[in-house]
Amino acid sequence: KAQKVVLACILLAFAIASVYVALNLAEGIVPDEQAHFIFSKVYATTWGIPPDSPETYAQGWYIAHNPFLYHWINGRVINLITLFNPAASNWDLLVVLRLTSVLYSLGTLYFCYLLAKELIRKPWWPLLPVFLLANTLMFAFLSSGVNYDNLVNLLCMAGLYFLVRVFNGKDFITNSLAWLVFMCVACLTKYTILPLALFSFIAWLVYTLR
Repeated sequence: KAQKVVLACILLAFAIASVYVALNLAEGIVPDEQAHFIFSKVYATTWGIPPDSPETYAQGWYIAHNPFLYHWINGRVINLITLFNPAASNWDLLVVLRLTSVLYSLGTLYFCYLLAKELIRKPWWPLLPVFLLANTLMFAFLSSGVNYDNLVNLLCMAGLYFLVRVFNGKDFITNSLAWLVFMCVACLTKYTILPLALFSFIAWLVYTLR
């Protein structure tokens, strides 16, 4: 119980700092934030995958060549905000998406704790990776911006957690399915997850065959 209190304090301190930055950071400082925001607004115009436009071409990215999940989710968040507040400004929408990123990172920290508990048997030590990650400058900075790495980090951390549970002999079917789902969803968010998905699949296959 005391460990959970300390974990809650770490998460709370991280949330307060991240929300403060999200509410006060000027536009264009978080890497690629403007591009992600523009793509998110384009996805908000349709429930499917929108075609490229001069606005998206100007970002140097192409909708047809990039995984869609992060921007699709952001599009639904924008739809929800405009439903309740049709007069929401671009800044309002940007802040809401930043706060959504903070939630993703809080989930990442929580799964980091669960993963550490699976790997570290000593009491209190599982809190150390969470503390270090929460105080990693780049992680904390990106957590306050609109960037698909925040969702990717959450999905990968969750996937690794369930994979380690498989290796630890815990409920093979349920944890294998959970790992597979999180890895597949991560691949729909960013292509660079494919090597991690491949190597984790090889590790899972070797363990299963043995």
